[in-house]
Amino acid sequence: MRLFEKTMAAMQAIEDGFRRIPPETIPEKCTGCGLCVKVCPAKIFVLRDKKSVISADPTSFCIKCGHCLAVCPAGAFVDPEHRDVEPQRIEKKRLPKPEALQMLLSARRSVRNYRPEPVDREVIEKIIEAGRYTATGGNRQDIFYTVIDSAEKIQALEDMVTPYLNKILSLSENPLFLMFMYLTGNLELIAVPKMYAPIVREFGELKKQGIDRFCYHAPAMILVHTKKMDQPAGFGCAAALYSCSLMAELLGVGCCFNGFVHVATNYNRKIKDWLGIPRNHQCHGAMTLGYPAIKFSRIPPRDPAKIDWR
Repeated sequence: MRLFEKTMAAMQAIEDGFRRIPPETIPEKCTGCGLCVKVCPAKIFVLRDKKSVISADPTSFCIKCGHCLAVCPAGAFVDPEHRDVEPQRIEKKRLPKPEALQMLLSARRSVRNYRPEPVDREVIEKIIEAGRYTATGGNRQDIFYTVIDSAEKIQALEDMVTPYLNKILSLSENPLFLMFMYLTGNLELIAVPKMYAPIVREFGELKKQGIDRFCYHAPAMILVHTKKMDQPAGFGCAAALYSCSLMAELLGVGCCFNGFVHVATNYNRKIKDWLGIPRNHQCHGAMTLGYPAIKFSRIPPRDPAKIDWR
């Protein structure tokens, strides 16, 4: 019985951690339009005496999405956790036109040739700011960023990642392992690692010659991670990192997603500890950063989108 009580108390503590302090209404400003009631995904608002108030329903709890602040034409809400922040007005005229957005999405390239100068922390902070408003499940805002802003530290990370990858990828070339994967119907899963095994070995040989094909002598790197138990947050992490890549493009900073670091971080405790990422976290992406040493001037073709209309 005590174990059950401890379990339920721990579960309650977790649930309480998800609950957020709801916005406060300013009665004298509220016009009773009811827009907050319509847009609130958690259904925490009701109209009472033509004023918006918090529902007494114990199953309703605020997820801090900010819809009520964003939709209220009278500005009748205050975020108690950010009283000193005035909600910024949406200026439609400042939004990019569809053609401009498509050009940005098409023109962004993976950069693998960097100039040696470092990327200032202020610039990296602007890049990460682009990911701050990424949608997350329940608006938990549970995306964590780890930043390496030193080429020397990135080289040290490489020295840990490369031998680990060689060890793991060598399995993909083991005939017995390949037969096992075939018999279990999982042979396709090992096809990509098998293709990369000789490439990673080549990276090691090139590094002896001072050629970095792994992180390309990048002066900075961003990793995104979240708690392992929060499976939907993986999508949010990936979306946030891509938003960061678009902002980097506009700031003149090149970037390249690095699956090698991403995978090695999740499966090697030593690497995760070195990065300072909690062991109960899962890495969902890594991206090198640096000022491009080359300039792209054209957009290459892509295959048509694979769409199944139903």
